[in-house]
Amino acid sequence: MNIKALKLRLLFSFGDVFHLTIAFLLAYRITFFSLDISDKYLFLLIIVNLSWLLIGFFFGLFDYERASRFELVLSNLLKAVI
Repeated sequence: MNIKALKLRLLFSFGDVFHLTIAFLLAYRITFFSLDISDKYLFLLIIVNLSWLLIGFFFGLFDYERASRFELVLSNLLKAVI
């Protein structure tokens, strides 16, 4: 794996974790009207992020190449969701 592919893979994975964390915090804010996160929800956030990274690497969601076909990317995403 060359350095450019590794950087792209890390960018996609950190981007997913960032968006997942923002969505979690927004949902927490809407539900509890506060951002004072209790320990059990902070632990849940960590578990969700680590699970998504593990699932993403297992199903190859972050293995995007420049010549990747859209159907292949979509099928990998659907395999991870199902």
